[in-house]
Amino acid sequence: MPKPLPVKPAEEASTQSEVSSAPPPESASAARPDGGAASAPAVPPSTPANFSANYLHNPVPEYPAFAKKQRWQGKVMLKVHVLPTGLPAEVELQASSGHDILDESALETVRRWRFVPATKGGKAVASWVVVPLEFSLTH
Repeated sequence: MPKPLPVKPAEEASTQSEVSSAPPPESASAARPDGGAASAPAVPPSTPANFSANYLHNPVPEYPAFAKKQRWQGKVMLKVHVLPTGLPAEVELQASSGHDILDESALETVRRWRFVPATKGGKAVASWVVVPLEFSLTH
């Protein structure tokens, strides 16, 4: 049965945000009217898109019967453009399993998945995420 591979920690995950990474604009006034230093407002951290949240219930790809009969196995890497709504806008094959039938099963399934969108400054943004899927007869 195919299964998603463990998700890498955020700093290692293969995600790219489409939003600008320019630093936030500086405050017009660095000091408060009472002479004290102004404190910068807290900006929520950015997070990458996520497909492994437990409540999403994303199905694993079907293991094609012909591929099982042939004992074909492999890892498929898909590059997914996730919209701020959590829906996949594009799903591309980044690395093949070596078997078209396994790649197609993974592509068809992930196109129906729902994602937790990436965030930047507390707001959902479009981003790319790499989804690894492994077809293995031993698991």
